[in-house]
Amino acid sequence: MKQVFQALARNAATHPRGPAFRMARGGDGFGRDALDWAGLSARVQTLAAQLRQAPGAPGVIALALGHGPDYVVADLAVTLAGKRLVPIPQVFSAAQSAHILRDARVQAVICDKALAATLPAGLPVIRVPEEPEV
Repeated sequence: MKQVFQALARNAATHPRGPAFRMARGGDGFGRDALDWAGLSARVQTLAAQLRQAPGAPGVIALALGHGPDYVVADLAVTLAGKRLVPIPQVFSAAQSAHILRDARVQAVICDKALAATLPAGLPVIRVPEEPEV
C-alpha cells in the first residue's frame, strides 16, 4: 500500500487539478461525482489524521457509504491511518448492520447523516471531510 500513497502524493504535487477519480455518469465528470488529485490527497490526509486522533484510538472502523468519491476517500484514509476496515453495505437493514458492528467490535463508523440516525446509540460517527475550497 505504501506505493499507492506515494503515487497519490506524487500526482497531487505534479497534477493537482488533474482528475483522480470520476464516476461513470456522463457529463464532464467533475462536480460531486469526481475528485482532482489535490482534493483527493487533502481529504484522505485530513480524515486519516482524524482517525488517528479519535477518542479511544479506534482500531476497527466501519464504512457505510454508497459508491463514489466519499467511499474512495474513506477507504484510503482508513488504510493510511493503520486501521482495519469493515464495509457495511447500505442495502443491509438496521438489524443486520447492528449485528455486524457488534460482531466485528467496531469502534467508529464513517457514514452519511441519514445512516447515522439508524446506528446503535453511543457509536462514534465520523464524516468524510468536504473537498477544500480552491
